[in-house]
Amino acid sequence: MNLDELLISQFLDDELALKDKLRFLEVLNAQPEYSKEAMALVRQEILLDDAHAGLAPGLEEDAFPAAAICKSSESIRIFKYAGALAAAACLILAVLTTVLYRQEAPPEGTPHRFVLYMPEAKEVSIAGSFNDWTSVPMERAGHNGYWEAVLVLPPGEYRFSYLTDKNKPIADPTILSKERDGFGGMNSILNVARQI
Repeated sequence: MNLDELLISQFLDDELALKDKLRFLEVLNAQPEYSKEAMALVRQEILLDDAHAGLAPGLEEDAFPAAAICKSSESIRIFKYAGALAAAACLILAVLTTVLYRQEAPPEGTPHRFVLYMPEAKEVSIAGSFNDWTSVPMERAGHNGYWEAVLVLPPGEYRFSYLTDKNKPIADPTILSKERDGFGGMNSILNVARQI
């Protein structure tokens, strides 16, 4: 999974931080041909939404039992815009997928997403042999207690651990390969394979 595919996944999962949302919009803005196509598709969606507002003869509200249940203006507004939001999400996914597959040079190494569930932490970082044990801050992934960092790693074997608020090292609970760190804790061992 490359970094932009990860961005799409996080966008669809509503896990993007504000600066990642900004990067997402910058990618769209940097590609004028895709931006124009996106605008045309959004305009088409507006036309479809306007056409939906005036139901065709024989399709009045009474023809739909659900319409009788949802008479409030808030419920109608939610149903009216749900389709537009779904279409906009599909449009953004289509545009970004097109942008992603136009990359010419592969990145040096493989993006690797490190994730740790630590809802009580105020700060979490990661350090390992891949960066001479320099602490790299992780960011919250949404509002459900997960922390994440994406690092581009060349092929090789790496030792690492997460550091919580009080610099207490924690091995990655999702990686089975571990070793003692010499300070009373454990390091996780990650093998990054060459991409074929």
